[in-house]
This record gives sequence, C-alpha cells and structure tokens, in this order.
Amino acid sequence: MPNTSREYKDRLFRFLFGRPERKDYALSLYNAVNQTDYQDPDELIINTIEDAVYLGMKNDVSFLFRNHLNVYEQQSSYNPNMPLRFLGYVSSLMDKYITENREDKYSSRLISLPEPRLIVFYNGRRMTEERQILKLSDAYLHRKGHPMVEVEVLMYNINRGNNEGIMERCPVLFEYSWVVDTYRRNVELYGEDTFDRVLEDMPLDFTIRPLLTAHKAEVSGMLLKDYTEQEREEVMEHSLKREREEGKREAESLIVRHMSEQGSSEKEISALTGIPLEDIRNYLK
Repeated sequence: MPNTSREYKDRLFRFLFGRPERKDYALSLYNAVNQTDYQDPDELIINTIEDAVYLGMKNDVSFLFRNHLNVYEQQSSYNPNMPLRFLGYVSSLMDKYITENREDKYSSRLISLPEPRLIVFYNGRRMTEERQILKLSDAYLHRKGHPMVEVEVLMYNINRGNNEGIMERCPVLFEYSWVVDTYRRNVELYGEDTFDRVLEDMPLDFTIRPLLTAHKAEVSGMLLKDYTEQEREEVMEHSLKREREEGKREAESLIVRHMSEQGSSEKEISALTGIPLEDIRNYLK
C-alpha cells in the first residue's frame, strides 16, 4: 500500500461540490435530487461548516438556496448514525443563519427559517438500497408514539449503476462516481500511480477532467486518503464482528456447560436456548 502520511483537507466530493467558484456544480446536484431546473448559480449561498469555527464540526457541503438549507454528505462507509451527525450540523448552521440575519431566538416574533434538506451520497462497498431514509428516532430506546425530536436523512447509493436518473441529471455526480469506481478497481495494482491511470482512462468530454488534471497531486491524495480510511474502517468492522462472534460462542459455551452440569439433556438445552444440537455437542467436548 502506498504512503499516506500527507494530509489532505478535502475529500473529492467536497472539492467538487463545495467550491464557491463552481457553484454551478452544487446547483446541478440540487436540481438533480429535487427534479428542478434552476439556472442561476449566483442565487446559491455556500455556508459549509468549517471546523475552525464551529466546535470541531465540519460537514462536506451545505448551502442556502430558495429558502432551503441543503446539507450534503458523502460517505464511503455505511453509517446509520448520520441523523445524529446531521442534528449537530443543522443546529450549528441554524445558529449561524440566525446570527448573520440578526435574529433573536428569544423574541416573541416567530423567526422565519430555511427548511433543512439533508442528504447522504453513499458510495461504499456494502450493498444498500438505491434510496433509503435514515431516522434519528430509529436509535431511540423504548420509543412510544410520535417522537418529539426527529431528523430524517435521505441516503442515495451513488455507486455506478445506481440512481441513474440522478446521474443523468447531474453529469458531475456521474463523473465523480466513475472516478471513484475506477480508482478503487486499480489501486491495488498501481498504488500511488493509480490516479494517472484514471486520467488515462477518463473520457475526454468529462466536465471535471480539466479541474482534476489541474489539481492532479491534490486529487490523487484525496482519493488515496479516502480509500485508505475505508479500508481501515472495513478491517475494524471485521475485527469487531469476529470479537462479537467469539464472545457469543464463549457465552453459549458457559451456558451449555452449566445446564449440562445441572442435568439437562442436549435436546432440552437446545429447546430452551435455541442453540443448535451440533453446537451444543461441540461445546461439551
């Protein structure tokens, strides 16, 4: 695996869709997910949280447009806790909005706020639905009735072959998906030279080609960093899964041995615990 010691501030998704000088990319993505056809990117106000200002939080892309607060995140690892993360993002962005508009949360007058639209663009290796809604309330313990605090996040699978309608409406998103997929399929073979291979294979008419070529070293570092982080997370997830399985087997073994010592037969133990007979016999060897 190539050296990944150099730090890169952005990920490629943020680099493409969060650049103030290319607000047309963000507007194209907005139009794609909302099935609209707005044409003036100057109406769009990027207000992405920067970690130096807001309590260590930093999201990928957020912007105000047509009275909507759009918060977009790209994830290469499946994360069911995204609603909780978005809760923090939206809270900070709303405070920022109120301050900039000189509003007062303690006023007797109702403050007008932009409606949040929260979206995750997922391109990890885990199989997911093309479109999925993640809810904060899914994490609540002993939930009863309608939750008093809810956050809903719409997650799109943007791996190649998914959500083709959105990809067609936003060519930059399609091209981004193509770059990530091509990089992943070649990185084990080409290492630090993988992005050179990506550029060689990239169609000449790709909109993002000049930008990526002009920032070749930086983009290569972004892709490598993102890939390495995903690999690390997958290794950790596999390790935790193995530890849980080992812990389960150890607990089952103790239960089986205890019940056997108390005079229970193998069939009785299986009926009471749901542990297969074959596993019970292995535990008693």
